[in-house]
Amino acid sequence: MLTPFGSGHCRGWQVDERGLNQRSLASGPVRLPESHPCAQQPFRTTNAFHVTSDNTPPMKDLPLSKVYQLLEPGPVVLLTTAHKGRANVMTMSWHMMVEFEPPLVACVVSDANYSFAALRATKECVIAVPALKLAAKVAEVGNCSGRNVEKFEAFGLTPVQARRVSPPLVAECFANLECRVSDSRLVTKFNLFVLEVLKAWSDPAQKNPKTIHHHGHGRFAVDGEMIKLRSSKP
Repeated sequence: MLTPFGSGHCRGWQVDERGLNQRSLASGPVRLPESHPCAQQPFRTTNAFHVTSDNTPPMKDLPLSKVYQLLEPGPVVLLTTAHKGRANVMTMSWHMMVEFEPPLVACVVSDANYSFAALRATKECVIAVPALKLAAKVAEVGNCSGRNVEKFEAFGLTPVQARRVSPPLVAECFANLECRVSDSRLVTKFNLFVLEVLKAWSDPAQKNPKTIHHHGHGRFAVDGEMIKLRSSKP
């Protein structure tokens, strides 16, 4: 059984004598430097959760259909492809980093999307990152299909030749990432492509751009205040 221990940033979970991780505790408690804020909080085991009785309102059921609205990573991006002499652009918000360097990005492109066939066939794309000023166009791009709309022309976006891949950059975006598919093993099951970023571009004229983050049903959050905290991580 898991039980919380510690407090604040030192709060964690411990495993009781019946847990699968018991052996990790066999050698005794982990020794921390005396200066570490957790040094005076020894590990312990227990047979039950500690439940506080306060005035916290009870939780309520959340429909599973709304889970994505909590975890969509963002920012919303544009993805361009080029296939059979035609460039296309789509809106995408299901993506995440999976490696620092070389940068690897996992993204989901539904097989119902016009871009899916192009990405699967050519194994190339560009991820273009739009700022807040492009929000309306980004939504419009996502609300139609490249099957029957020439999106670059329809929405006033400017295609720019990339250096390493055939799909174009988007001139109006503050960053563009030229990508090649590096792993397609989960495409058939989950429509998930792992992309390697081959070349990255940024627009120095766009200072401190704000990005948008999708929350479902036409609702978007905008980047807020930036804060900086001490961290040993990249």
